[in-house]
Amino acid sequence: MEAHEAAVKKISAKVKEFHDRKEGFRIYHGSTNTTRRSERTRETMVDLSSLNNVLRVNSQNKTASVEPNVPMDELVKATLKHNLLPCVVMEFPGITCGGAFAGTGGESSSFKYGTFDRTVTQVEMVLANGDVVRASELENSDLFVGSAGAFGTLGVLTLLEVNLIDAKRYVELTYHPLAALPDVVAETRKQCKPEANNDFVDGILFRPATFKKKQPSATVITGKLVDKPSDSKKTSRINRFTRPLDPWYYVHVQAGLKRGKGSWTELVPVQDYFFRYDRGAFWCGRNGFKYFLMPFNRLTRLFFDPVMHTRELFVALHASQNIHRSIIQDLTIPAKHLKEFIEYMIPEFDISPLWICPMPPNTLQSTEETNGTPNEKDSNTASAPESTSGANPPECEGISHPDDLYINVGLWGMAPFDINESIALNRQLEAKVKELGGAKWLYGQTFYTEEEFWSIYDKVKYDALRTKYGATSLPSAYDKVKTNIDVEKTISFKYGWPFGGVIGYGAALKARYMGREYLLSKGKK
Repeated sequence: MEAHEAAVKKISAKVKEFHDRKEGFRIYHGSTNTTRRSERTRETMVDLSSLNNVLRVNSQNKTASVEPNVPMDELVKATLKHNLLPCVVMEFPGITCGGAFAGTGGESSSFKYGTFDRTVTQVEMVLANGDVVRASELENSDLFVGSAGAFGTLGVLTLLEVNLIDAKRYVELTYHPLAALPDVVAETRKQCKPEANNDFVDGILFRPATFKKKQPSATVITGKLVDKPSDSKKTSRINRFTRPLDPWYYVHVQAGLKRGKGSWTELVPVQDYFFRYDRGAFWCGRNGFKYFLMPFNRLTRLFFDPVMHTRELFVALHASQNIHRSIIQDLTIPAKHLKEFIEYMIPEFDISPLWICPMPPNTLQSTEETNGTPNEKDSNTASAPESTSGANPPECEGISHPDDLYINVGLWGMAPFDINESIALNRQLEAKVKELGGAKWLYGQTFYTEEEFWSIYDKVKYDALRTKYGATSLPSAYDKVKTNIDVEKTISFKYGWPFGGVIGYGAALKARYMGREYLLSKGKK
Protein backbone atom coordinates (compact mmCIF):
# COMPACT_ATOMS: atom_id res chain seq x y z
CA MET A 1 0.00 0.00 0.00
CA GLU A 2 2.96 2.36 0.52
CA ALA A 3 3.70 2.44 -3.20
CA HIS A 4 0.03 3.06 -3.92
CA GLU A 5 -0.17 5.90 -1.42
CA ALA A 6 2.95 7.50 -2.90
CA ALA A 7 1.51 7.25 -6.41
CA VAL A 8 -1.80 8.77 -5.31
CA LYS A 9 0.02 11.60 -3.55
CA LYS A 10 1.84 12.39 -6.80
CA ILE A 11 -1.41 12.27 -8.78
CA SER A 12 -3.10 14.50 -6.22
CA ALA A 13 -0.35 17.09 -6.55
CA LYS A 14 -0.63 17.03 -10.34
CA VAL A 15 -4.40 17.47 -10.22
CA LYS A 16 -4.02 20.37 -7.78
CA GLU A 17 -1.63 22.07 -10.21
CA PHE A 18 -4.27 22.00 -12.93
CA HIS A 19 -6.89 23.20 -10.46
CA ASP A 20 -4.75 26.12 -9.27
CA ARG A 21 -4.14 27.15 -12.90
CA LYS A 22 -7.85 26.77 -13.60
CA GLU A 23 -7.07 24.37 -16.44
CA GLY A 24 -8.87 21.21 -17.41
CA PHE A 25 -7.05 17.93 -17.95
CA ARG A 26 -7.51 14.44 -19.35
CA ILE A 27 -6.67 11.08 -17.82
CA TYR A 28 -4.07 8.84 -19.44
CA HIS A 29 -4.37 5.12 -18.66
CA GLY A 30 -1.91 3.75 -21.21
CA SER A 31 -4.55 1.89 -23.22
CA THR A 32 -8.21 2.07 -24.09
CA ASN A 33 -11.12 -0.21 -24.93
CA THR A 34 -13.32 2.58 -26.20
CA THR A 35 -13.97 3.05 -29.89
CA ARG A 36 -14.12 6.83 -29.53
CA ARG A 37 -11.09 8.73 -30.75
CA SER A 38 -8.66 9.07 -27.87
CA GLU A 39 -5.50 11.15 -28.01
CA ARG A 40 -3.44 12.69 -25.23
CA THR A 41 -0.51 15.05 -24.73
CA ARG A 42 1.60 15.02 -21.57
CA GLU A 43 1.01 18.75 -21.08
CA THR A 44 -2.75 18.27 -20.65
CA MET A 45 -3.02 14.92 -18.89
CA VAL A 46 -2.71 13.19 -15.55
CA ASP A 47 -0.85 9.90 -15.95
CA LEU A 48 -2.47 6.96 -14.14
CA SER A 49 -0.75 4.24 -16.15
CA SER A 50 1.26 3.02 -13.13
CA LEU A 51 -1.89 2.25 -11.11
CA ASN A 52 -2.13 -1.34 -12.37
CA ASN A 53 -1.74 -3.49 -9.26
CA VAL A 54 -3.97 -5.87 -7.35
CA LEU A 55 -3.17 -4.65 -3.85
CA ARG A 56 -4.98 -7.22 -1.75
CA VAL A 57 -7.38 -10.15 -1.99
CA ASN A 58 -9.33 -10.70 1.22
CA SER A 59 -10.41 -14.35 1.22
CA GLN A 60 -12.51 -13.97 4.35
CA ASN A 61 -14.57 -11.00 3.14
CA LYS A 62 -14.37 -12.09 -0.51
CA THR A 63 -13.18 -8.73 -1.79
CA ALA A 64 -10.24 -7.50 -3.83
CA SER A 65 -8.61 -4.07 -3.54
CA VAL A 66 -7.41 -3.09 -7.00
CA GLU A 67 -6.01 -0.07 -8.76
CA PRO A 68 -8.02 1.22 -11.73
CA ASN A 69 -5.70 0.01 -14.50
CA VAL A 70 -5.82 -3.64 -13.45
CA PRO A 71 -7.10 -5.50 -16.53
CA MET A 72 -9.66 -8.27 -16.30
CA ASP A 73 -7.22 -11.09 -17.05
CA GLU A 74 -4.89 -10.00 -14.24
CA LEU A 75 -7.80 -9.61 -11.82
CA VAL A 76 -9.02 -13.12 -12.62
CA LYS A 77 -5.51 -14.54 -12.29
CA ALA A 78 -4.97 -12.87 -8.91
CA THR A 79 -8.32 -13.90 -7.44
CA LEU A 80 -8.07 -17.50 -8.68
CA LYS A 81 -5.01 -17.93 -6.47
CA HIS A 82 -7.45 -17.55 -3.57
CA ASN A 83 -10.08 -19.78 -5.22
CA LEU A 84 -12.24 -16.72 -5.87
CA LEU A 85 -13.56 -14.90 -8.93
CA PRO A 86 -15.04 -11.46 -9.69
CA CYS A 87 -18.83 -11.47 -9.90
CA VAL A 88 -18.75 -9.84 -13.33
CA VAL A 89 -15.85 -10.29 -15.75
CA MET A 90 -15.88 -8.35 -19.02
CA GLU A 91 -15.24 -10.48 -22.09
CA PHE A 92 -12.09 -8.64 -23.21
CA PRO A 93 -9.01 -9.30 -21.03
CA GLY A 94 -7.67 -5.77 -21.48
CA ILE A 95 -10.75 -4.01 -20.11
CA THR A 96 -9.69 -2.44 -16.82
CA CYS A 97 -11.50 -2.32 -13.51
CA GLY A 98 -11.53 1.46 -13.60
CA GLY A 99 -12.84 1.53 -17.15
CA ALA A 100 -15.60 -0.94 -16.33
CA PHE A 101 -16.62 1.15 -13.31
CA ALA A 102 -16.43 4.61 -14.85
CA GLY A 103 -17.61 3.63 -18.32
CA THR A 104 -20.08 0.83 -17.51
CA GLY A 105 -19.44 -2.82 -18.25
CA GLY A 106 -21.54 -5.95 -18.20
CA GLU A 107 -21.31 -9.55 -19.22
CA SER A 108 -23.19 -12.83 -19.09
CA SER A 109 -23.35 -12.84 -15.28
CA SER A 110 -24.90 -9.36 -15.24
CA PHE A 111 -28.45 -10.73 -15.16
CA LYS A 112 -27.50 -11.93 -11.69
CA TYR A 113 -25.19 -9.22 -10.34
CA GLY A 114 -25.84 -6.21 -12.55
CA THR A 115 -23.14 -4.21 -14.28
CA PHE A 116 -19.57 -4.29 -12.99
CA ASP A 117 -20.00 -1.11 -10.93
CA ARG A 118 -22.73 -2.87 -8.91
CA THR A 119 -20.08 -5.27 -7.61
CA VAL A 120 -17.84 -2.45 -6.35
CA THR A 121 -18.24 -1.65 -2.65
CA GLN A 122 -15.84 1.26 -2.21
CA VAL A 123 -13.69 3.61 -4.27
CA GLU A 124 -10.87 6.05 -3.65
CA MET A 125 -10.86 9.22 -5.74
CA VAL A 126 -8.84 12.37 -6.22
CA LEU A 127 -11.25 15.27 -6.53
CA ALA A 128 -10.68 18.08 -9.02
CA ASN A 129 -9.02 20.24 -6.33
CA GLY A 130 -6.54 17.49 -5.43
CA ASP A 131 -8.27 16.21 -2.29
CA VAL A 132 -8.19 12.43 -1.81
CA VAL A 133 -11.49 10.94 -0.59
CA ARG A 134 -13.12 7.57 -0.07
CA ALA A 135 -16.66 6.87 -1.23
CA SER A 136 -19.01 4.00 -0.46
CA GLU A 137 -22.64 3.46 0.48
CA LEU A 138 -21.80 4.76 3.95
CA GLU A 139 -19.37 7.58 3.10
CA ASN A 140 -19.88 10.17 0.36
CA SER A 141 -22.60 7.89 -0.95
CA ASP A 142 -23.79 10.32 -3.63
CA LEU A 143 -20.28 10.49 -5.06
CA PHE A 144 -19.99 6.70 -4.90
CA VAL A 145 -23.20 6.10 -6.80
CA GLY A 146 -22.71 9.05 -9.12
CA SER A 147 -19.18 8.23 -10.22
CA ALA A 148 -20.29 4.88 -11.67
CA GLY A 149 -20.73 5.42 -15.38
CA ALA A 150 -19.67 9.08 -15.18
CA PHE A 151 -16.52 8.65 -17.31
CA GLY A 152 -14.24 10.20 -14.71
CA THR A 153 -16.05 13.54 -14.82
CA LEU A 154 -16.46 13.74 -11.03
CA GLY A 155 -12.87 12.97 -10.09
CA VAL A 156 -9.91 10.69 -10.69
CA LEU A 157 -10.48 7.07 -9.68
CA THR A 158 -7.43 5.58 -7.91
CA LEU A 159 -8.70 2.48 -6.07
CA LEU A 160 -11.66 0.09 -6.07
CA GLU A 161 -12.84 -2.63 -3.73
CA VAL A 162 -14.55 -5.38 -5.74
CA ASN A 163 -16.82 -8.18 -4.53
CA LEU A 164 -15.81 -11.77 -5.28
CA ILE A 165 -17.50 -15.17 -5.40
CA ASP A 166 -16.27 -18.74 -4.96
CA ALA A 167 -14.42 -20.12 -7.98
CA LYS A 168 -14.85 -23.39 -9.84
CA ARG A 169 -12.58 -25.01 -12.43
CA TYR A 170 -15.01 -24.98 -15.33
CA VAL A 171 -18.10 -23.43 -16.79
CA GLU A 172 -20.59 -26.02 -18.03
CA LEU A 173 -22.23 -24.49 -21.08
CA THR A 174 -25.55 -25.51 -22.59
CA TYR A 175 -26.65 -24.24 -25.99
CA HIS A 176 -30.37 -23.78 -26.70
CA PRO A 177 -30.97 -23.44 -30.50
CA LEU A 178 -33.95 -21.26 -31.44
CA ALA A 179 -35.71 -20.30 -34.66
CA ALA A 180 -37.88 -17.29 -33.74
CA LEU A 181 -37.28 -13.98 -31.97
CA PRO A 182 -40.17 -14.41 -29.50
CA ASP A 183 -38.64 -17.75 -28.54
CA VAL A 184 -35.27 -16.07 -27.95
CA VAL A 185 -36.83 -13.59 -25.53
CA ALA A 186 -38.90 -16.28 -23.79
CA GLU A 187 -35.92 -18.61 -23.40
CA THR A 188 -33.71 -15.79 -22.15
CA ARG A 189 -36.28 -14.78 -19.56
CA LYS A 190 -36.72 -18.41 -18.49
CA GLN A 191 -32.98 -18.98 -18.07
CA CYS A 192 -32.58 -15.79 -16.00
CA LYS A 193 -35.03 -16.91 -13.32
CA PRO A 194 -33.57 -18.13 -10.00
CA GLU A 195 -35.00 -21.63 -10.42
CA ALA A 196 -32.86 -22.11 -13.55
CA ASN A 197 -29.81 -21.90 -11.28
CA ASN A 198 -27.59 -20.40 -13.97
CA ASP A 199 -24.45 -18.37 -13.38
CA PHE A 200 -24.21 -17.03 -16.94
CA VAL A 201 -26.69 -16.24 -19.72
CA ASP A 202 -26.04 -14.70 -23.13
CA GLY A 203 -26.87 -15.48 -26.74
CA ILE A 204 -25.95 -15.08 -30.39
CA LEU A 205 -28.32 -14.28 -33.26
CA PHE A 206 -26.47 -15.53 -36.32
CA ARG A 207 -28.90 -14.75 -39.12
CA PRO A 208 -31.74 -12.58 -37.82
CA ALA A 209 -33.14 -12.20 -41.35
CA THR A 210 -33.82 -15.95 -41.56
CA PHE A 211 -36.05 -16.20 -38.50
CA LYS A 212 -39.11 -16.45 -40.72
CA LYS A 213 -37.72 -19.67 -42.25
CA LYS A 214 -38.34 -21.57 -39.01
CA GLN A 215 -34.81 -22.93 -38.81
CA PRO A 216 -32.52 -22.42 -35.80
CA SER A 217 -30.47 -19.31 -36.43
CA ALA A 218 -29.89 -18.25 -32.84
CA THR A 219 -28.86 -19.79 -29.56
CA VAL A 220 -29.28 -18.81 -25.95
CA ILE A 221 -26.19 -19.93 -24.03
CA THR A 222 -26.37 -20.77 -20.34
CA GLY A 223 -23.50 -21.57 -18.01
CA LYS A 224 -22.94 -22.99 -14.56
CA LEU A 225 -19.73 -22.89 -12.53
CA VAL A 226 -18.69 -26.50 -11.83
CA ASP A 227 -15.67 -28.57 -10.84
CA LYS A 228 -16.87 -31.56 -12.85
CA PRO A 229 -19.69 -32.32 -15.32
CA SER A 230 -23.16 -32.43 -13.81
CA ASP A 231 -24.00 -35.25 -16.24
CA SER A 232 -21.03 -36.88 -17.96
CA LYS A 233 -23.31 -38.55 -20.52
CA LYS A 234 -24.57 -35.20 -21.82
CA THR A 235 -21.36 -33.19 -21.55
CA SER A 236 -18.90 -33.36 -24.43
CA ARG A 237 -15.14 -33.02 -24.15
CA ILE A 238 -13.46 -29.95 -22.68
CA ASN A 239 -13.17 -27.12 -25.21
CA ARG A 240 -10.82 -24.14 -25.14
CA PHE A 241 -10.83 -20.85 -27.04
CA THR A 242 -7.77 -18.80 -26.08
CA ARG A 243 -4.87 -20.61 -27.81
CA PRO A 244 -3.78 -19.98 -31.44
CA LEU A 245 -5.01 -23.38 -32.66
CA ASP A 246 -8.35 -23.11 -30.84
CA PRO A 247 -11.41 -22.05 -32.84
CA TRP A 248 -12.82 -18.58 -32.50
CA TYR A 249 -15.70 -18.96 -30.10
CA TYR A 250 -18.45 -17.68 -32.36
CA VAL A 251 -17.23 -19.92 -35.21
CA HIS A 252 -17.35 -22.88 -32.81
CA VAL A 253 -20.91 -22.05 -31.74
CA GLN A 254 -22.06 -21.52 -35.31
CA ALA A 255 -20.67 -24.91 -36.32
CA GLY A 256 -22.60 -26.55 -33.49
CA LEU A 257 -25.79 -24.81 -34.57
CA LYS A 258 -25.34 -25.95 -38.17
CA ARG A 259 -25.16 -29.59 -37.08
CA GLY A 260 -28.85 -29.30 -36.30
CA LYS A 261 -28.87 -31.84 -33.47
CA GLY A 262 -30.65 -29.72 -30.90
CA SER A 263 -29.16 -28.51 -27.62
CA TRP A 264 -25.70 -29.58 -26.54
CA THR A 265 -23.45 -29.20 -23.51
CA GLU A 266 -19.70 -28.76 -23.08
CA LEU A 267 -17.12 -27.90 -20.42
CA VAL A 268 -14.88 -24.84 -20.77
CA PRO A 269 -12.06 -23.89 -18.36
CA VAL A 270 -13.17 -20.82 -16.45
CA GLN A 271 -10.53 -18.45 -17.85
CA ASP A 272 -11.25 -19.60 -21.39
CA TYR A 273 -14.92 -18.94 -20.78
CA PHE A 274 -14.41 -15.42 -19.46
CA PHE A 275 -12.28 -14.44 -22.47
CA ARG A 276 -13.93 -16.65 -25.09
CA TYR A 277 -14.67 -13.66 -27.30
CA ASP A 278 -11.16 -12.17 -27.11
CA ARG A 279 -9.80 -13.73 -30.28
CA GLY A 280 -11.57 -11.94 -33.08
CA ALA A 281 -13.26 -9.45 -30.72
CA PHE A 282 -16.50 -11.45 -30.87
CA TRP A 283 -16.62 -11.47 -34.71
CA CYS A 284 -15.31 -7.99 -35.50
CA GLY A 285 -11.91 -9.41 -36.43
CA ARG A 286 -13.33 -10.94 -39.59
CA ASN A 287 -13.81 -7.40 -40.91
CA GLY A 288 -10.03 -7.16 -41.18
CA PHE A 289 -10.03 -10.10 -43.56
CA LYS A 290 -12.76 -8.48 -45.64
CA TYR A 291 -10.90 -5.17 -45.63
CA PHE A 292 -7.75 -6.75 -47.07
CA LEU A 293 -9.72 -9.10 -49.36
CA MET A 294 -8.27 -12.11 -47.53
CA PRO A 295 -9.92 -15.53 -47.20
CA PHE A 296 -11.42 -16.18 -43.77
CA ASN A 297 -10.55 -19.72 -42.73
CA ARG A 298 -8.78 -21.64 -40.00
CA LEU A 299 -5.37 -21.26 -41.65
CA THR A 300 -5.58 -17.49 -42.14
CA ARG A 301 -6.97 -17.04 -38.63
CA LEU A 302 -3.97 -18.96 -37.28
CA PHE A 303 -1.50 -16.90 -39.33
CA PHE A 304 -2.93 -13.58 -38.15
CA ASP A 305 -3.61 -14.73 -34.59
CA PRO A 306 -0.98 -12.41 -33.02
CA VAL A 307 -3.00 -9.35 -34.08
CA MET A 308 -6.46 -10.87 -33.70
CA HIS A 309 -6.73 -10.41 -29.93
CA THR A 310 -8.70 -7.46 -28.62
CA ARG A 311 -5.71 -5.59 -27.22
CA GLU A 312 -4.10 -5.52 -30.67
CA LEU A 313 -7.37 -4.93 -32.51
CA PHE A 314 -8.07 -1.80 -30.45
CA VAL A 315 -4.57 -0.54 -31.28
CA ALA A 316 -5.22 -1.18 -34.98
CA LEU A 317 -8.60 0.53 -34.83
CA HIS A 318 -7.18 3.73 -33.33
CA ALA A 319 -3.98 3.80 -35.38
CA SER A 320 -5.80 3.21 -38.66
CA GLN A 321 -8.11 6.18 -38.01
CA ASN A 322 -10.84 4.02 -39.53
CA ILE A 323 -13.23 4.18 -36.60
CA HIS A 324 -15.78 5.80 -38.90
CA ARG A 325 -15.75 2.62 -41.02
CA SER A 326 -17.16 0.58 -38.17
CA ILE A 327 -20.42 0.52 -36.28
CA ILE A 328 -19.55 -0.68 -32.78
CA GLN A 329 -22.47 -0.09 -30.43
CA ASP A 330 -24.04 -1.75 -27.40
CA LEU A 331 -27.72 -0.95 -27.10
CA THR A 332 -29.84 -1.89 -24.11
CA ILE A 333 -33.47 -2.42 -25.06
CA PRO A 334 -36.53 -3.48 -23.02
CA ALA A 335 -37.14 -7.13 -23.87
CA LYS A 336 -40.71 -6.39 -24.88
CA HIS A 337 -39.32 -4.26 -27.74
CA LEU A 338 -36.50 -6.57 -28.84
CA LYS A 339 -38.43 -8.02 -31.79
CA GLU A 340 -39.31 -4.56 -33.08
CA PHE A 341 -35.72 -3.40 -32.64
CA ILE A 342 -34.18 -6.37 -34.45
CA GLU A 343 -36.69 -6.10 -37.28
CA TYR A 344 -35.77 -2.41 -37.61
CA MET A 345 -32.04 -3.21 -37.73
CA ILE A 346 -32.15 -6.02 -40.32
CA PRO A 347 -32.84 -3.86 -43.41
CA GLU A 348 -31.06 -0.77 -42.11
CA PHE A 349 -27.74 -2.34 -41.12
CA ASP A 350 -27.49 -5.85 -42.57
CA ILE A 351 -25.10 -6.75 -39.75
CA SER A 352 -24.85 -10.19 -38.20
CA PRO A 353 -24.26 -11.93 -35.90
CA LEU A 354 -25.79 -9.93 -33.06
CA TRP A 355 -24.89 -10.53 -29.42
CA ILE A 356 -27.59 -10.51 -26.76
CA CYS A 357 -26.96 -10.22 -23.04
CA PRO A 358 -29.78 -10.00 -20.48
CA MET A 359 -29.56 -7.23 -17.93
CA PRO A 360 -31.42 -6.81 -14.63
CA PRO A 361 -34.50 -4.63 -14.09
CA ASN A 362 -32.52 -1.64 -12.81
CA THR A 363 -30.00 -1.50 -15.66
CA LEU A 364 -30.99 1.98 -16.82
CA GLN A 365 -31.81 3.18 -13.33
CA SER A 366 -28.54 2.51 -11.54
CA THR A 367 -27.24 6.07 -11.36
CA GLU A 368 -30.08 8.02 -12.89
CA GLU A 369 -30.75 10.13 -9.84
CA THR A 370 -27.22 11.36 -9.44
CA ASN A 371 -25.00 11.29 -12.52
CA GLY A 372 -27.21 11.49 -15.52
CA THR A 373 -27.82 7.93 -16.59
CA PRO A 374 -30.98 7.67 -18.70
CA ASN A 375 -34.19 9.14 -17.38
CA GLU A 376 -36.89 6.50 -17.32
CA LYS A 377 -40.06 8.50 -17.19
CA ASP A 378 -41.74 6.06 -19.57
CA SER A 379 -40.20 2.84 -18.29
CA ASN A 380 -41.61 0.30 -15.86
CA THR A 381 -38.42 -0.85 -14.19
CA ALA A 382 -38.17 -2.16 -10.70
CA SER A 383 -36.42 -0.18 -7.99
CA ALA A 384 -32.74 -0.85 -7.58
CA PRO A 385 -32.03 -3.58 -5.04
CA GLU A 386 -30.07 -2.56 -2.02
CA SER A 387 -26.40 -3.24 -2.41
CA THR A 388 -24.30 -5.12 0.08
CA SER A 389 -20.62 -5.82 0.42
CA GLY A 390 -18.40 -8.62 1.55
CA ALA A 391 -19.07 -12.34 1.36
CA ASN A 392 -22.57 -12.15 -0.10
CA PRO A 393 -22.68 -9.98 -3.23
CA PRO A 394 -26.15 -8.74 -4.19
CA GLU A 395 -28.12 -10.72 -6.73
CA CYS A 396 -31.18 -9.75 -8.68
CA GLU A 397 -34.39 -11.25 -7.42
CA GLY A 398 -35.12 -12.79 -10.80
CA ILE A 399 -36.98 -11.70 -13.87
CA SER A 400 -40.64 -12.63 -13.75
CA HIS A 401 -42.59 -9.78 -15.38
CA PRO A 402 -42.43 -8.89 -19.09
CA ASP A 403 -41.25 -5.38 -18.32
CA ASP A 404 -38.53 -6.55 -15.94
CA LEU A 405 -35.96 -7.68 -18.49
CA TYR A 406 -33.62 -5.58 -20.56
CA ILE A 407 -31.50 -7.09 -23.30
CA ASN A 408 -28.23 -5.59 -24.39
CA VAL A 409 -27.75 -5.96 -28.15
CA GLY A 410 -24.20 -5.91 -29.48
CA LEU A 411 -24.27 -4.35 -32.96
CA TRP A 412 -20.76 -4.63 -34.38
CA GLY A 413 -19.98 -4.49 -38.07
CA MET A 414 -18.93 -2.41 -41.04
CA ALA A 415 -20.42 1.03 -41.60
CA PRO A 416 -21.32 2.47 -45.01
CA PHE A 417 -18.26 3.71 -46.88
CA ASP A 418 -19.72 7.20 -47.26
CA ILE A 419 -19.03 9.10 -44.02
CA ASN A 420 -22.23 11.17 -44.27
CA GLU A 421 -24.32 8.04 -44.70
CA SER A 422 -22.55 6.41 -41.74
CA ILE A 423 -23.22 9.39 -39.48
CA ALA A 424 -26.87 9.56 -40.55
CA LEU A 425 -27.31 5.85 -39.86
CA ASN A 426 -25.79 6.19 -36.38
CA ARG A 427 -28.03 9.12 -35.55
CA GLN A 428 -31.07 7.18 -36.76
CA LEU A 429 -30.03 4.30 -34.50
CA GLU A 430 -29.71 6.60 -31.49
CA ALA A 431 -33.18 7.98 -32.12
CA LYS A 432 -34.69 4.49 -32.40
CA VAL A 433 -33.11 3.34 -29.14
CA LYS A 434 -34.51 6.38 -27.35
CA GLU A 435 -37.95 5.81 -28.92
CA LEU A 436 -38.05 2.26 -27.53
CA GLY A 437 -37.10 3.33 -24.01
CA GLY A 438 -33.57 1.97 -24.21
CA ALA A 439 -30.10 3.43 -23.97
CA LYS A 440 -26.77 3.01 -25.68
CA TRP A 441 -23.55 2.31 -23.79
CA LEU A 442 -21.32 5.30 -24.29
CA TYR A 443 -17.98 3.55 -24.83
CA GLY A 444 -18.75 3.74 -28.55
CA GLN A 445 -19.03 6.78 -30.77
CA THR A 446 -22.02 9.01 -30.06
CA PHE A 447 -23.56 11.45 -32.49
CA TYR A 448 -26.06 13.25 -30.26
CA THR A 449 -26.18 17.01 -30.30
CA GLU A 450 -25.65 18.43 -26.83
CA GLU A 451 -29.36 19.21 -26.57
CA GLU A 452 -30.28 15.64 -27.56
CA PHE A 453 -27.79 14.20 -25.09
CA TRP A 454 -29.17 16.11 -22.12
CA SER A 455 -32.73 15.30 -23.12
CA ILE A 456 -31.81 11.69 -22.29
CA TYR A 457 -29.58 12.26 -19.27
CA ASP A 458 -30.42 14.22 -16.13
CA LYS A 459 -28.26 17.32 -16.45
CA VAL A 460 -29.70 19.14 -13.43
CA LYS A 461 -28.77 16.43 -10.94
CA TYR A 462 -25.50 15.68 -12.73
CA ASP A 463 -24.42 19.33 -12.61
CA ALA A 464 -25.43 19.60 -8.95
CA LEU A 465 -23.16 16.69 -8.10
CA ARG A 466 -20.27 18.17 -10.09
CA THR A 467 -20.72 21.48 -8.29
CA LYS A 468 -20.82 19.83 -4.86
CA TYR A 469 -17.53 18.01 -5.45
CA GLY A 470 -15.81 20.85 -7.32
CA ALA A 471 -15.66 18.97 -10.62
CA THR A 472 -16.91 21.70 -12.94
CA SER A 473 -13.39 22.30 -14.29
CA LEU A 474 -13.30 18.73 -15.60
CA PRO A 475 -14.72 17.81 -19.01
CA SER A 476 -18.42 16.96 -18.80
CA ALA A 477 -19.87 13.61 -19.76
CA TYR A 478 -20.96 15.05 -23.09
CA ASP A 479 -17.48 16.47 -23.69
CA LYS A 480 -16.02 13.02 -23.06
CA VAL A 481 -18.28 11.06 -25.40
CA LYS A 482 -19.23 13.43 -28.22
CA THR A 483 -17.98 12.84 -31.76
CA ASN A 484 -16.47 15.72 -33.70
CA ILE A 485 -18.17 15.16 -37.03
CA ASP A 486 -15.94 17.62 -38.92
CA VAL A 487 -12.84 15.74 -37.73
CA GLU A 488 -14.40 12.43 -38.76
CA LYS A 489 -15.00 13.72 -42.27
CA THR A 490 -11.43 15.00 -42.59
CA ILE A 491 -9.86 11.78 -41.33
CA SER A 492 -12.06 9.60 -43.53
CA PHE A 493 -10.55 11.35 -46.56
CA LYS A 494 -6.92 11.07 -45.39
CA TYR A 495 -6.99 7.43 -44.29
CA GLY A 496 -8.77 5.72 -47.15
CA TRP A 497 -8.38 2.12 -48.27
CA PRO A 498 -5.92 0.48 -47.97
CA PHE A 499 -3.59 2.94 -46.22
CA GLY A 500 -5.47 3.15 -42.92
CA GLY A 501 -5.59 -0.63 -42.63
CA VAL A 502 -1.87 -1.01 -43.35
CA ILE A 503 -1.04 1.59 -40.70
CA GLY A 504 -3.32 -0.15 -38.21
CA TYR A 505 -1.82 -3.56 -38.90
CA GLY A 506 1.69 -2.21 -38.40
CA ALA A 507 0.71 -0.52 -35.15
CA ALA A 508 -0.87 -3.73 -33.86
CA LEU A 509 2.32 -5.68 -34.58
CA LYS A 510 4.43 -3.05 -32.83
CA ALA A 511 2.09 -3.01 -29.84
CA ARG A 512 2.24 -6.79 -29.48
CA TYR A 513 5.98 -7.26 -29.90
CA MET A 514 7.46 -3.87 -28.98
CA GLY A 515 4.88 -2.24 -26.70
CA ARG A 516 4.73 0.91 -28.83
CA GLU A 517 2.67 3.91 -27.70
CA TYR A 518 -0.49 4.71 -29.67
CA LEU A 519 -2.56 7.13 -27.58
CA LEU A 520 -0.06 9.94 -26.99
CA SER A 521 0.30 12.46 -29.79
CA LYS A 522 3.55 12.26 -31.70
CA GLY A 523 6.12 14.74 -30.50
CA LYS A 524 4.38 15.11 -27.14
CA LYS A 525 5.80 12.19 -25.20
